[in-house]
Amino acid sequence: KYREKLPIDYKIALRKGAEDILDYLKKKSIKIALASSSPQREIDKMLTQNALAPYFDFVISGEKLSKSKPHPEIYQIAVNALERRHCIAVEDSPVGIASAKAANLYTIALKQDLPLDQTQADIAIDELNDIIKIIETYDID
Repeated sequence: KYREKLPIDYKIALRKGAEDILDYLKKKSIKIALASSSPQREIDKMLTQNALAPYFDFVISGEKLSKSKPHPEIYQIAVNALERRHCIAVEDSPVGIASAKAANLYTIALKQDLPLDQTQADIAIDELNDIIKIIETYDID
């Protein structure tokens, strides 16, 4: 009911550089999953409002799972769906970072305006476009 009264404008909420990094990953034929604790209806709204659905090879909502983050289940399912040996996770919350690390993923912490403990991540970045440097440095594909 809260979201019905105060819906999120996902065009405003979308992080700067999101479409650029998704474009880059698609051009390099890197598979992309969205593994979010958010309800599926909110994920769908965000993808629709920003026309991002075509970028994702797999989307999963935590509401469909028996265990939520920090349990690694959501990431384990996403990794299996992508059928890739090498995967990285980009997270902003301590719980999400813990989930990705528990799934044995190389984890990138996206810094937030609020001070959050992101020290469990392998690396922290300020902007989404910093992911490009990481991929090019490690030749991830």
